[in-house]
Amino acid sequence: MTRALVLIVIGFVGSVLLSGCTPSVSPGPESSATPGSNTHAVTTIDMPDLGPSPAPDHLPDDGLEQLRLVQQDIDWRPVAHIYPDSVRPVVAFEDYTDEDVYLETLHKCYTASGLRLGMKVNEIGETVVNDAEAGNEAQSRVKFVCRATVTLRPEPWNAAQIGYHYDYLTEFLAPCYAANGIENSPAPARAEYIANWPNPGWAPEMDERFATPAAAALIAACPGPFD
Repeated sequence: MTRALVLIVIGFVGSVLLSGCTPSVSPGPESSATPGSNTHAVTTIDMPDLGPSPAPDHLPDDGLEQLRLVQQDIDWRPVAHIYPDSVRPVVAFEDYTDEDVYLETLHKCYTASGLRLGMKVNEIGETVVNDAEAGNEAQSRVKFVCRATVTLRPEPWNAAQIGYHYDYLTEFLAPCYAANGIENSPAPARAEYIANWPNPGWAPEMDERFATPAAAALIAACPGPFD
């Protein structure tokens, strides 16, 4: 997924955190301010040699189905928490889709029941998407059905992929941010990070420049793993 689309609330387990989109390593960009221009001054660092991106594991059909059902359970939890007497709908699963059409499909399903995705373009040209807000039990059930009918294909990372992701964050992104005056908390140990995935509890974060015009230059100089 590119930075043209930022999913804030709509988070499928197989989307970004567990997708097969292992960060690709490319040479560090040469980004700096041109005298007299409106470009924000940034500093970049050399991209370390992390080696080839690890191959994903092949997920058998029964494993794929198990993950899909786990995601349905996760999606139903907030409905059951707010409406404990609500009966979980039986959903006829139609198909997996990819990221390019997932939002469009979800939007059509929501719209048919009076729900809408919240979309806006922020200061650096990213489309920010917020999930539809359900105001009652019926709408909450609609959201569950829409998300369960057509969904993203889960592709969980293996330990080698998670470790590669960790190396990118700790050996390039965090130091690149630090070179631009952005300090982050220390990273956990690599083994701890892998063991706690997909909730490792740490990631390098941008400072107050996030979602401002200054962020565009910083992102170019210090691209994240999915940029």
